[in-house]
Amino acid sequence: MAQDFHCLAPDLPEQGRSAHVRPFTLEGSARAVSELVRMRVPSGRAHLVGLSLGGAVGLTLLRTAPEQVESLMVSGTASGLGRVLGTVSLWSAGLYRLMSPERLAELSARQFGIPEEFTEAFQEDLARCATADFTRSFTRALMGLRLPLETRVPLLVAVGEHETWAAHRAARVLARRLPDARAVTVPGVGHVWNLQAPVGRHCPSRAPDELPDAQAGSMEAGGGQLPS
Repeated sequence: MAQDFHCLAPDLPEQGRSAHVRPFTLEGSARAVSELVRMRVPSGRAHLVGLSLGGAVGLTLLRTAPEQVESLMVSGTASGLGRVLGTVSLWSAGLYRLMSPERLAELSARQFGIPEEFTEAFQEDLARCATADFTRSFTRALMGLRLPLETRVPLLVAVGEHETWAAHRAARVLARRLPDARAVTVPGVGHVWNLQAPVGRHCPSRAPDELPDAQAGSMEAGGGQLPS
């Protein structure tokens, strides 16, 4: 991506190098990303990509600051979380004390089929946020997710072929309810397909007239800290 775009890859609140930024909320995270775009993107507009919870942050930014969003791609993103499933998630957060974050991260890496070359980094990053507090934070956030129903910005809704039934349903809901949205299935992968199938194997072909001019050769990634 850095060969074609100027990329910013921040850690969201309560995660990675932004772990000290608490609590995680969708609106707070969207404000932080908005500030990052304002400070670091000369045009003040960005193409956003959000995986899983990051997609919910992207949808929130699209609702609250659509003037900063050139386009949005979300993958494996919830369309909301109902009261029953949300209550179950809040209750289950207490079970985290029965297992170390490191062990939870190890099991997650196996569940998601993370390739060996990415396993250590994945487990290290996930262990930082595999806590009861963060689970409660993101559960409450998803229970209160408000969709950008009136905003017209190009939106690609992706879901891995081997994701759960709930993830596929959420993708259909987002594609149906949001203006200018299109849903695609990524073949042969699950939830964390950016690691299961790194850039190149499953990226759609890009025609020059389908993408805006890119700022080439610049990448700020690896867990940048969000503005406080």
